[in-house]
Amino acid sequence: MVDSSENDWEALILDFLIAKFEADLSKFSKETFKNVQKLTAKSDAISDEFEDFLDTRKNKKPDNVSDKDFLMSRMDSLFEHLESVDVIDKISLKSDYIALIDKLKQKYQANAWIEDASNNASSITFATHVAKLTHSKIDSSSLNDSINSSRPDVLTTSSLSEIIVDGAVAGNQYAPIYQFLSLDYDNVNLAQALTQPNNTLLKPFAKDNLQLAEWNERFKQVTQSSTLSTHSLAK
Repeated sequence: MVDSSENDWEALILDFLIAKFEADLSKFSKETFKNVQKLTAKSDAISDEFEDFLDTRKNKKPDNVSDKDFLMSRMDSLFEHLESVDVIDKISLKSDYIALIDKLKQKYQANAWIEDASNNASSITFATHVAKLTHSKIDSSSLNDSINSSRPDVLTTSSLSEIIVDGAVAGNQYAPIYQFLSLDYDNVNLAQALTQPNNTLLKPFAKDNLQLAEWNERFKQVTQSSTLSTHSLAK
């Protein structure tokens, strides 16, 4: 029997990947419409209908339509409008658009994306004491303090009423992986959930149990302290 929470995690992860797909598509769409608007502004052959279509303020997404479907519909309509004017290389633009869609479908296919993310998980750190947050040039190890012992005369992590786990990335290119592992369900982020023994949260996306075990092992490293070291800029 599948735990209902696993279904919720599956839905969260799929929504995350769809949102990333939509964000990349939206960037392409905005740049395309902006470029077409500039080019059509110099032409007298543009109809009022086409001008209204290009105005994003007059073309809002309906509430019952997903961002992905709305953006793709807008792009399809744009190509129809461009058939009647000669202001841009339509063949080249359509080729770029089709290539982008194919690329995004491959990039954000769940198994492929998670596999790539797991291979780069070592570039993400979740810890109670993240060294890099005190100075951007620090590359020493961070500390994830999970010790339960405490002393009344010393302020320790375990004595805090709410322990906050921070995160840092080795570069902006790894930010999506950090966002992925920060997904939250019932006040537990995905990084923490994946440290639980024998968890199967990512099973719906894995090819087999071997790949699932490899993912769990790689992602588990983001909350485990490496060999401790310090840095001259550490505080």
